[in-house]
Amino acid sequence: MIENPAAIAIRGTLSYGAASLRPFQRSLKLTFGEDNGGEGNSTEVYEEYVLDAELPDGPFALPEEKKQVPARNPGIPLYARSPGL
Repeated sequence: MIENPAAIAIRGTLSYGAASLRPFQRSLKLTFGEDNGGEGNSTEVYEEYVLDAELPDGPFALPEEKKQVPARNPGIPLYARSPGL
């Protein structure tokens, strides 16, 4: 039997407004190591945000597709395709 001495456990908490149901804080706690002696914490606080906001297309527009040059047929030598030779 193989045991993982660096096992990780993650516990998360989400706090939200009762009336609006909008989240305002998220906390994560990580424990790890042989005796769960290692620990890490992270808390995110959401002060203001807009759901379904209108975003300009400029920064998020996909680049135009470039025309692809057809690949050279490996069966035809390069000198045979040169018009000047």
